[in-house]
Amino acid sequence: MKVRDKTTTSPICCSSAVTADGTMATKGTESSSNNVVKCVLNFDQLAYRPGSGVKCMITLTFAEAFEYRNISIRFLGQSNTSFSKRKVAAFKHRFAKYSASQEHFRWYKDVVSSVDDNGSILQPGTYKYEVTYTLPHSIPSTYHGEHGSVVYTAKLSIDKHFKDNPELTKEFIVESPFEDTAHLFVPTLDAPITVDNSIDFCCCCCRPSQLGISTTIPTGAYTTGQNIPLTVECQNIKNIHRFKLDIKLCKIISFHSTQPETEVKKDIKVLSQLVLTNKDHFDTKTWAGKLKIPFVDIPNLQKCAIIDVQFVIRTMASIDGALKNVQLNEISLHVEPGKAVINEEANEKLAPLAKEMEEFDSLLLYDAESPPLGYTETIF
Repeated sequence: MKVRDKTTTSPICCSSAVTADGTMATKGTESSSNNVVKCVLNFDQLAYRPGSGVKCMITLTFAEAFEYRNISIRFLGQSNTSFSKRKVAAFKHRFAKYSASQEHFRWYKDVVSSVDDNGSILQPGTYKYEVTYTLPHSIPSTYHGEHGSVVYTAKLSIDKHFKDNPELTKEFIVESPFEDTAHLFVPTLDAPITVDNSIDFCCCCCRPSQLGISTTIPTGAYTTGQNIPLTVECQNIKNIHRFKLDIKLCKIISFHSTQPETEVKKDIKVLSQLVLTNKDHFDTKTWAGKLKIPFVDIPNLQKCAIIDVQFVIRTMASIDGALKNVQLNEISLHVEPGKAVINEEANEKLAPLAKEMEEFDSLLLYDAESPPLGYTETIF
């Protein structure tokens, strides 16, 4: 949805005696001849949540009279995917490119507008403006991946009336929290989950054999830092005595495309692994083990239609002389970022340090006369 607000924003302050480098202006100085326009774009916070207001501070410094028709800012939230996959066509291998785009919001604001289309002139000096945009509630977190990204930017544009229009773009971070009751809407996550599967194999020299595997976990919802207890029951009907079970906890990020056709690119990362081996004859056997969920970055991409994050437990089987790395079953999990737990004794030891950090943070408040760390500027 595109929204444009044509109301003019009043400047916070205006100083006609400050040049681009912050010194007093004098005629014939080097800054007046080189730095015609200097733009500084910054935000009041490092990260924002959906529904909060993004306050953007704009500083324009002109060393000489500047003719313009419009100065505007655009807030844009967009997701993009781009990847290539090998395809076989007409007995030839080639790489096909796929992509997709999803726009979450687009909003314009006129910072300064001329009276008519003929343009206006800003006198030399420094002009400061402030623009606030309220983010929508249903937007995903910022994400940067190998094959896709979710990016939020603010772009300042200066319309110079049929001339090269300078632009300045800066990205801001959005952190969308997970809903605490998200797992309550999926009843299967609170109950134990069991997945059964079997594998049949044979060759021309032996009779058919079968290996049955049943994997069980107590619940389907976890947080980072937890251990996942699991039990694996194996039904060895034909007394196979040399096989291996490889159980992996995987983080899968899927990138979807819409152009030129629908396709999926998956980035799979193994977080933890449990290997079970057997060299004895048995009919039925049960193993118990744990999979550790490390503290990994989990962006909330539930509101993104072209990028999604999934956690699964995969059970792979390898049988000597027959099959290797055959996937038997897969269990989907709901994993959210966990919080570190510190006991009372540790809190008492950290209290003096926390007080010192608060006093130090109070000295780092934003100064209206100078942009904070992480600002973006350019000179035209």
